[in-house]
Amino acid sequence: SATATTLLSVYWNPDAQDHLVTTLPSPPAGYHRTNLPTALVLSKPLDDTSPLSLYYHPLRQDYLTLIKVWAGETRCTPTKR
Repeated sequence: SATATTLLSVYWNPDAQDHLVTTLPSPPAGYHRTNLPTALVLSKPLDDTSPLSLYYHPLRQDYLTLIKVWAGETRCTPTKR
């Protein structure tokens, strides 16, 4: 059977000077799709795969997409989907 995938898109916010890499179908206000290459990612986790996590730093107005969250304290908070 085919494995379901979804588009991983790259958006840019010129005011925040921030790239956002996400599977969200529409970006937050101020972000626009770029011409940077996109990719397909799994829609649901499979065994032996790592999920993407999207974090946001409110003071810097900066998004960060990670494959794995590092150990230790972070001032970024997970975004709600």
